[in-house]
Amino acid sequence: MKKKIIISGITFFFGSIFFMLLFFTLISGGSADAQSNGDPYGGIQQVMPNMTEQQFLDAMSKPAIDSFHQYGVFPSVTIAQSILESGWGKSGLTKIANNLFGIKAYNWTGPSVSMQTSEVYNGMTETIEDKFRVYPTWQDSVMDHGKFLAENSTYKDHGVFSAKDYIAQANALKDAGYATEPDYPTLLITLIKEFNLDKYDKQ
Repeated sequence: MKKKIIISGITFFFGSIFFMLLFFTLISGGSADAQSNGDPYGGIQQVMPNMTEQQFLDAMSKPAIDSFHQYGVFPSVTIAQSILESGWGKSGLTKIANNLFGIKAYNWTGPSVSMQTSEVYNGMTETIEDKFRVYPTWQDSVMDHGKFLAENSTYKDHGVFSAKDYIAQANALKDAGYATEPDYPTLLITLIKEFNLDKYDKQ
C-alpha cells in the first residue's frame, strides 16, 4: 500500500512539472517563430533578467515608433509608460504576461491573468486583485497599448491625440483617467527628460 502511495506521489510531482512547463511555454509562445521569420522585434519577446536600461530602451524604441505611426501616441510617452508600469521590463506582470503597461482585461477576449495591484482612491493606496491582459510578445503589448488608447473615445475627448508634444500628452492621459496616481504625468515627463526619450518622437 505504501509503495502505491509513493509511486502516485512521484507521478503527480512530475505531472505537475510538465503542466507548469506547458503553461509557461504557451505564455511565451511565438518567440521562436518571430525570430525565424526575420521579425525586427526578435529577441524582445521574453524578459531578459539582466537587461540594462539602455538595452530596454533599444528594445522598446522600434515598436514604440511603429505604434506612434499607427495610433498617434508619442514614442517617448509609450516608452516612459512602459518603464514606469513594468519596472524596466522586470515586473511580475511583465514576466508572466508580457504586459508592459498594466492594461486590465476589461473588454478583452484574449487570455488573462489575476494579479495584485495598487490603486489610489481619494488619496489612499489600496491593494486589490484584478485581471490583466496576456500577450504573446512585448511587441503585441506595445501595439495593443496604442490601440487601447486610440479606440477609447475618452482619450480623444481629453486631448491625448491632439497634443502637440509629450508634455501635453502625458497630462492629457492623466486627465482622461489613465492612472489613479496623482503625479503620473510628472513621473512620465521626468523619465522622458532624464533619458532623452523625446529623440524617438522625431523618427
